[in-house]
Amino acid sequence: SLAPWLLGSLVLWLFGSPDSCFSPVKSKMADNEMSASQLRQRYGKGGTASDSSLSASQLRGRYGIENNRHGGGNDGGMAMIVGGLVVLVIVGAIGYFLMNQ
Repeated sequence: SLAPWLLGSLVLWLFGSPDSCFSPVKSKMADNEMSASQLRQRYGKGGTASDSSLSASQLRGRYGIENNRHGGGNDGGMAMIVGGLVVLVIVGAIGYFLMNQ
């Protein structure tokens, strides 16, 4: 009475679910097998795939939102340092000329 359950559990553990390993035909086409126009129809703005089925990256692509870099980019940091140094040099030069009059 315990042997069929144990054998079934062992088969599922070794081979996974019957649907995943014994079905000869996949029900959906993988993304890498689709043409570019099919991918645009599916994932593009107004596409057939719902927003809830898309990954975060696909949603950003669909709506044209850039990646959030969380400090990975150094767009304004160097400009702020250079600007601060220029201001310090100007203030220092003005102070020097005012002290030596």
